[in-house]
Amino acid sequence: MGNLTKTTKQAACSGILDEIQRTPEMKRTFDPEKHEIDPARTHLNYALIDHGMSPTDYLNKRLSEVKVQNRADVKVLGQWVWTLPKDLEPQYQEQFFEEIVKYNIEKFGAENICYAQVHLDERTPHLHLGIIPIVKVDKVRTDGKTEKCCAKDVFTREYLQHAHAELQKHLEAKLGVDVNILNGETLGVDGIANYKKAKDLARQIPVLQATIADLNEEIEEKKEEIKHLDAEIAQKKGVLQTLKGVVGEIQEKVKGLLEALKGHPNMLEMFYHWLTGGEKTEEEAQEQVKDYIADTEITLEKVNGIIIPDEESLEPKHNRDIGFSR
Repeated sequence: MGNLTKTTKQAACSGILDEIQRTPEMKRTFDPEKHEIDPARTHLNYALIDHGMSPTDYLNKRLSEVKVQNRADVKVLGQWVWTLPKDLEPQYQEQFFEEIVKYNIEKFGAENICYAQVHLDERTPHLHLGIIPIVKVDKVRTDGKTEKCCAKDVFTREYLQHAHAELQKHLEAKLGVDVNILNGETLGVDGIANYKKAKDLARQIPVLQATIADLNEEIEEKKEEIKHLDAEIAQKKGVLQTLKGVVGEIQEKVKGLLEALKGHPNMLEMFYHWLTGGEKTEEEAQEQVKDYIADTEITLEKVNGIIIPDEESLEPKHNRDIGFSR
């Protein structure tokens, strides 16, 4: 787990940095016996960042480069203490601390990491990571400084809410094993339950990815079906246009014939010779001509009554919705 402490410059220089470096002066504010420090193992402690000067000197140097409010209560340092999980195998110990430092360098910048000190002389191995909370200023100051020290803008509530979970995700990706820096103290009971649920969901990702691949394949198959339907519809539309032309032509011909029959001055005489061949009486021929005209009118009505479907009726009724088997 990890704990963050924000401190002023005075508190940092008069206590925390002495304890980090194990200087003789640390006893002024720090009780080695209470923290079960074993002096015989202090030589095992090591630093993961080296600025070429002490953490105290580097803190002063970095603060001199940025705007710092002239108040005694200004928090100029945020110290994370990250403890090695008890269930993490020993072979991952060094990489665990190294990846924490790399993660924070990427997040805050190497120039804003004051120190990264691993302590192996206490009961549990842990890392002290000092972050100087620096952000860019909106406008360049008259003194040319483009940054300011502001713990409130760096260690936001959102950052603190997600710090453990995001770091754990990074560590597990790099180490390739479960890294349990989250516990009841950092997450609370509800947080633990949600975290376990999230890990269970993460294990289902490969199954979900396979399902997505199957669905994508089925989508492609449906797209091919739509292409075939489009081709079939286009063909039917072509036939429909041809049919419309033929019916229109028939309508015009029958209508013209009927008008010609009715308007011709010698129609009855002409039909008399055509129909009778000299074998029917004039009255019989006239009746037959009238019947022929009536039949032609009926034919025209039938032609006019032909129902030709419109193009919209050729479209699929499902409006091209793609149905899946799942």
